[in-house]
Amino acid sequence: MATSYNEITRELREIAAEVFAEHDIKHLLGFGRGEFSGLTEPVFLKSPEEAERLIFQDDAAPMLSKYLLKYKPDLQAVVAKPCDSRALAYYISEAKIDRDNLVIIGINGCPGIEGNTACQECDTRNPVIADYTVGEEMSQEELAAELEGVKYLLEDMTPAERREHYSREFSRCTQCYACRDACPVCYCDHCYVESNQPEWLEEGSSADKDMIFHLMRTMHMPGRCVNCGACEMACPEGIEMRSMTTHLYHRARKLYDYRPGISPEQPTLFSDFDKEDSEPGFLQ
Repeated sequence: MATSYNEITRELREIAAEVFAEHDIKHLLGFGRGEFSGLTEPVFLKSPEEAERLIFQDDAAPMLSKYLLKYKPDLQAVVAKPCDSRALAYYISEAKIDRDNLVIIGINGCPGIEGNTACQECDTRNPVIADYTVGEEMSQEELAAELEGVKYLLEDMTPAERREHYSREFSRCTQCYACRDACPVCYCDHCYVESNQPEWLEEGSSADKDMIFHLMRTMHMPGRCVNCGACEMACPEGIEMRSMTTHLYHRARKLYDYRPGISPEQPTLFSDFDKEDSEPGFLQ
């Protein structure tokens, strides 16, 4: 069963003090109460005395994993939701982060984030990689019971119906790129939308340009998206941002039994070629 937020908070504070005592870390990245906003925000702790600042609540939406990419050479610790742990496993598999420089405090039985539709269909409620854990581990039987009858976005739609849905939803896009910036696996140093040699996308927002951006971004996501919902949570227009990426996430699992970030040793989807693989087509 999912562990309560208060239980997780209490255990996090205890474990954090232990981590500082056992490791010479640069900082511990977790969630704390914003000094001015009062919201749950990322915080960098420098000493065991700051452990009491740690909290975990239903508004702990940011993916902390992406923050670690700015401090790769340093030994650092991080509080990892199960989806964060999958992003971290993916980073390690692509040599984006050295596992020896990372101390992971994983959250078992994650109770989810309020308003995040990805949590409703989450198929990973325990961390896939961790040095310490808090909370009660959720069994596969409990997970199966929670997911029984759950359908993902657009699962029963035809390609034509999905196209209509995409056109309607993404017509509200203003190309603010909040979805890209929030995504843990959108980590290119230079995004194609900012390239002018060649210029892939002209400046300005229009229905055609917006759709090109989302289609091209989606093409980067198969085999990488960990279905965390960060893109959708960050969108200021309330667009069902996951409607494209989650479709490909579940298609990859159905066709190739592949889920990104399940293990640091896992090959990427496109590098694990099998000539017997089916070829159903991109939009089917």
